[in-house]
Amino acid sequence: EDEVELDWAFYQRRLGPHSELKVGRLNIPLGIYNEVRDVGTLLPFFDLPISFYAGVLSSAETVDGVSIARTFAPRSDWDLDTTIYFGGWETLEQKVNLESRFLLDNLEATAENGLGVQFWLSTPVSWLRVGGGYLIWELEGPLSGPGVRNQWESGHLSLDASSERWMLRSEVRQWRFDQDVGAFVGVGSVRGRAERDAFYLQAGVWITPQIGLFVQYDDLALRDDTLLFPPLEDFYQDVAVSLNYRLRPDLLVKAELHSSDTFFPLGSESPPPVGGAPAASEVTWAIVGLSVNF
Repeated sequence: EDEVELDWAFYQRRLGPHSELKVGRLNIPLGIYNEVRDVGTLLPFFDLPISFYAGVLSSAETVDGVSIARTFAPRSDWDLDTTIYFGGWETLEQKVNLESRFLLDNLEATAENGLGVQFWLSTPVSWLRVGGGYLIWELEGPLSGPGVRNQWESGHLSLDASSERWMLRSEVRQWRFDQDVGAFVGVGSVRGRAERDAFYLQAGVWITPQIGLFVQYDDLALRDDTLLFPPLEDFYQDVAVSLNYRLRPDLLVKAELHSSDTFFPLGSESPPPVGGAPAASEVTWAIVGLSVNF
């Protein structure tokens, strides 16, 4: 990412009391946190769960395009908020490079013809809502080959149970996409179909109005239907605890500790072998952060 980026810039128009249209660079309601991923005072941890939101798989933080949102049965205890959006966005492809610092090079790519839907269903229980969504797009980049667009799709389900005092949140997500695994590792062209499965669980409580304690489990699994790599069911697993101290409503200090088992190259001192799985690394790390709204 660049040091300074334009995330949102759009025109919005109400289409009656329960519908709206947006055109421009849009904030996309994808999962629980996508629209507030940069608002640190609303996040229990320094960053969002890697499995669902981070990296080249995160797909659309914002989309250059159009969206239509509508609330169905707004007077019911089971009102349904639905958003349909279409557009494109800048993204990345990755290629193995054993000479680079993290063994991977990020290459600029473009997602086009993205079509997605997100829904949130409220329940008669004020602190409980459930959601889900589906997104398809075409990826064009330096590893795709001239004139080739890889087909990507992603679906997810979300559970959000939260009040002013406590929270329990969980999301699952699956990606399916075409990829040239040979181009990825630099051994020619070997095309295949890949899958990624993400899951995280967060729970926490504000012990006092100023002090909150949160825990998180984060998991990412890889399944590729090519002989170059075996499935890595436990590609990334992270257990974390975070202590939040609220100085003011707009000022929050976080101190957190993570314990990760990971196959990410940056967690390993030796490069992963081609044709086999790299060794997992155990990484323990801590971070203290300050979040502010203004």
